[in-house]
Amino acid sequence: MHSVLAHAGGEPVEFHYLHGPDFPRSLRRRLRRMVGQADAAIEFHEISERMTSGLPVSAPMPVATWYRLFVPSLVGAERLLFLDADVVVLEDVRPLAHIDLGDAWVAGVEDLFALRMGYRKLLGIEGRQGYFNAGVLVLDLRALRDGGMDSALITEARRLAPWLFRRDQDALNVTLGKRRLPLHPRWNLTWGLSTSRFAGLVFDEATLREARERPAIRHFTGRAKPWSDDERPADAGVYWEHRAATPFARA
Repeated sequence: MHSVLAHAGGEPVEFHYLHGPDFPRSLRRRLRRMVGQADAAIEFHEISERMTSGLPVSAPMPVATWYRLFVPSLVGAERLLFLDADVVVLEDVRPLAHIDLGDAWVAGVEDLFALRMGYRKLLGIEGRQGYFNAGVLVLDLRALRDGGMDSALITEARRLAPWLFRRDQDALNVTLGKRRLPLHPRWNLTWGLSTSRFAGLVFDEATLREARERPAIRHFTGRAKPWSDDERPADAGVYWEHRAATPFARA
């Protein structure tokens, strides 16, 4: 959140923070103070246990991974830029937030999982649809609500639950993938896109080189997070620079 504000050029920013029932009020106050100091706004949206009933949870995939599916029904805005908690913004994201979606419901960057043809077929994703990463998304919330996709996301997630490996990301791809606008990978540079030799099978050399040399959003996918005690990604420093400027510097 601080990295978004740092690159916003003083323009208005409104955050919508998704959290569970046990989110402490003290943390809300600290977040409000941080956002308020930048003349921005924040609204908190609680996801109850009843809302996530029927959605499977496991150690590597906690219940919070499902929260983004409720964005269209909880956030009244017409459009939203969704960011995972493990991303750091490196430049102004307004061009991304205001990108022309055309008739697309969602915009997202192709994931390396797109290469797993067998798994995509299991989910019913075939042909040229592809498979996007859900960590950075531009959502046309109005179009989703008008088309009934806000409820369809939850219905499909519960129906497909036994077969979902990437959980909410799978549900989003199955439900919205046919009307997805592909994004340049610099808007969501994941660990896989920055290091894997298979990334060249998803993006051409020039596009991949630009994303690696000039990322706009760095996404710390995988087990190694900037805040991990045992292992941290090599470029975790930018995260700690932003954290040092927040009320959570010593958290």
